[in-house]
Amino acid sequence: MKKTGFITKVNKGLRVWLFKAGTQVQQTDFTDRAEGRNAVLELQQLLKALGRKSLMEEQHFLPAIALHAPFVLSQVEEDNKQVKNLYARLSRCMQNYLQPGTYEHYQLTGLSIQQMYMEFLSFMLIYMNRQESLFNGPVSLDDATSFMEEMAWLDAESADESYKKKTFLGGAGPERLQAEGVGSDYRSKGVLFAA
Repeated sequence: MKKTGFITKVNKGLRVWLFKAGTQVQQTDFTDRAEGRNAVLELQQLLKALGRKSLMEEQHFLPAIALHAPFVLSQVEEDNKQVKNLYARLSRCMQNYLQPGTYEHYQLTGLSIQQMYMEFLSFMLIYMNRQESLFNGPVSLDDATSFMEEMAWLDAESADESYKKKTFLGGAGPERLQAEGVGSDYRSKGVLFAA
């Protein structure tokens, strides 16, 4: 897998947008329908951009992970499931807000958007950091080992299996991994979001 700073550059821009949208959501008076609608429209645009990013990842980066680091694929897929779940929950909150209602309806659905967005933002920041570490490649074997252990991406059955996974992290194709007895899974899941 070629080291690239592309994901880091994209994520920097998305982080700015995530924080800007978070500030807007926290300062919005959702009982004012026009103000609330503007905040929801901003979030919809952000989610659409994140959906396009996930499509790019699906097409370009996940196949490389499946070939060069298949033992981390399950953690990446688990993270993707979590993002998809949070995305769906936030989308439902926004759709509920856009339904006609009373003052209390807008107040309560606005509060649920604020709470759900903060949960979404928190996970997205962690998710982007993991992506950058994985897609851009760690600097050394020690960095790779500590990153993998910290993220609990190694689910080795024995110390020998763990050593093999750490030794071949990002440096061996699937044939070499299989020859060394390192189990692998070459799945690639579907797109995170329907943009």
